Amino acid sequence: MKKAFAYFYLQVKRSSRFFFFVFMISLIICLTLGCMLNTLIHMDTSSDKNRKLSIGIVGDASDSYLGFGISAIQSMDSSRYSIEIIELEEEDARKKLTRGEITAYIIIPEDFVDLALSGNIQSIPYVTTNSSTDIATLFKDEILEVVSRIFVESQKGIFGLQNSLEDYHPDYPWEWIDGLTVEYFSLILNRSCVFDTEVIGVSDNLSFSGYMFCGILVLLMMLCGIPCGSLLIKTDMALPKLLNANRKNALIQISGEYFAYFLMMFLNFSIILGVTVATVGSNATFIFGTAEINFIWFISLILHLIPVILAITALQFLIYELSSSIAGGVLLQFLATIGLSYVSGCLYPINFFPESIQAISRFIPLGIARSYLSGFLSENFQIAECIGLLISFALLFSASALIRRERIIRA
Repeated sequence: MKKAFAYFYLQVKRSSRFFFFVFMISLIICLTLGCMLNTLIHMDTSSDKNRKLSIGIVGDASDSYLGFGISAIQSMDSSRYSIEIIELEEEDARKKLTRGEITAYIIIPEDFVDLALSGNIQSIPYVTTNSSTDIATLFKDEILEVVSRIFVESQKGIFGLQNSLEDYHPDYPWEWIDGLTVEYFSLILNRSCVFDTEVIGVSDNLSFSGYMFCGILVLLMMLCGIPCGSLLIKTDMALPKLLNANRKNALIQISGEYFAYFLMMFLNFSIILGVTVATVGSNATFIFGTAEINFIWFISLILHLIPVILAITALQFLIYELSSSIAGGVLLQFLATIGLSYVSGCLYPINFFPESIQAISRFIPLGIARSYLSGFLSENFQIAECIGLLISFALLFSASALIRRERIIRA
């Protein structure tokens, strides 16, 4: 036991000499990933706020009734926030449609308004392309079709009622019909009271910013292991073989080296997260997707990071234990970081992946870590993820010890 502790103490002293270098590299990586996270969040929020469906109007829209209706929709109706109406010639509309500048265009027939006032509703051609039929367009097209049918059928019914009253009851008070018409159309146009909106998040019950924070934090932990190649890679097995001869077996060696590395990385991430929370200030609640940021929340986050750092550093340690050269180890570490991060949903919301990829990510340490952190932010802590991280740590740590033992025997 004393020999194991002595070796661990020596490894801590050795790791402390690398700490400043690792911290500076980690800080640079953190700033780079922070800029990427800020760009992704800005793109997501700006696209949600500014994305509109552009609809072209082809035909004579100068009629007082039709022009007034278009102006009213664009200035007063709530659809102005999602639909933009542009008056175009048919040739220009077709060119803009093929270039993707507009979603679709409609062609207004001649004498459309005059015929409509007499109860003869003509169909309006609607021109679009296959490329514009994304899910948002399909939903809005369906809503527009439903609303249009309601208007057309209601208008036919009102005109039919007026024609019947004119033929059989010419002395009927017309203001009642006008009042009924205005009230009916006001109920149809008041669409904001028809539904309640519930936001369930982009994935793992988190907003896009909260989810990407979890994914990029796991990615940061993996990337920060890249500059540690010179600390962990054993290019010569002479020293491990000598230690083994002095009754410091592979398990003692791995324990001392790994836990010294774990303490260094834990301190590294604690400082980086502390600086991050202090720097972003009030914006932290938006980025992390949580309601309140305080000292207790920060300490809770650091404590919840312990199983995550255990699993990820054990994975990094195993990769370096498999390497016999610094260049090969760093390259393997980088490729493993990019590949596993992508499959685990650290670079893109996991819900957008096929079911097979989602199933695989549940067994990868990075995927378990991302899901574990998502549970912390959403206050939906799952003990299964915590156990999964501890099991991953045990398996990876044991694999490193076995590989060290084999390397000592073969040396």
